[in-house]
Amino acid sequence: MTRVFMASATALAFLAGSQVPGDPGSSLTAIASEIRLLRASIEKGNESQVQIQAISVYLTNEQGRLTQLATRLDAVRHDLDAAAADSREAASNLATMEAAIAANRYPDAEKTQIERVLADNRRLADLKAQNEAQLRVRETEAQRAFEADRDQYTALIARLQQFIK
Repeated sequence: MTRVFMASATALAFLAGSQVPGDPGSSLTAIASEIRLLRASIEKGNESQVQIQAISVYLTNEQGRLTQLATRLDAVRHDLDAAAADSREAASNLATMEAAIAANRYPDAEKTQIERVLADNRRLADLKAQNEAQLRVRETEAQRAFEADRDQYTALIARLQQFIK
């Protein structure tokens, strides 16, 4: 809009200074030339406006996607924290049982049953550790996706700022 106003002001100043008494042809030529310049300026302004609106739509969509990715990343981190706590607890329980068996705290009659429970606890600890590892991979993937979209969002903002300048 500022460009259109400047072009109009330029056209009026030009017309006011270019009128030659008795030469209507040169005045009409100058007016036609200024009208063409004004039209080109308006068209360029309209094109810029359309591009700004398109980038604004992209920014809105990207912002929504960033919100979804951030929510997903938070959920994975929450699950990871819980899985890590479970994994630590299972490892601690396993270590306690192994230490008790190594110290011969159980009578021989119970030792076989305790060793079966210990084997079950080892499997459980392994499963919890695997779950934690899978969640760490998911966290890394979610973090990368979030960062990639954040970079794209930043690039769109930079493009919008270029149009505004």
